Amino acid sequence: MKKVHPKTREDWRKWLKDNHQKEKSALVVLYKKHTKKPSPSSRELMHEAICWGWIDTTAHRVDENKWAIKYARRNEKTSKWSKNTLRYGKELIKNKLMSPHGLKMYHLGLKKKPHDYNLSDNPKMPKSLKKELISHNLLDKFLSSISPSQRKMHYRIILRAKLPETRMKRINAILNDL
Repeated sequence: MKKVHPKTREDWRKWLKDNHQKEKSALVVLYKKHTKKPSPSSRELMHEAICWGWIDTTAHRVDENKWAIKYARRNEKTSKWSKNTLRYGKELIKNKLMSPHGLKMYHLGLKKKPHDYNLSDNPKMPKSLKKELISHNLLDKFLSSISPSQRKMHYRIILRAKLPETRMKRINAILNDL
């Protein structure tokens, strides 16, 4: 996978302009705030990715000074958008930032139900997650170390699980990351 080290939003936009059709994915490596080294925000990166028909997938720690987010080109047949991503796309169109490919992907996304269409915009912590966090003595750590937006993302991932086994697998992944 191609590693990209943008210092600014503009660096990331230029990389996407040059590579959005050539590459299938990229690992964007960023500096953490405490390093005081320049890095675009995750929101800036996501907005630029949307403009070029890409989406963020997973984020992880690289070391004490860096973290990374994997971005991937959207699949025309299977890609589903979230309500938020559709809202961001609409805003980016209004601001005339979307590329032709990004616009194509946005219009394809509008034709499908968002993957979170049946979920609350502000979901509460699933009882099964709370139970496991308490039983592993990790509730305080979870609440203090994970941002509210990340918590919502975790809640939605759990709530979207159709099978109890899938739900537990996702909960265990969260517990292992703490």
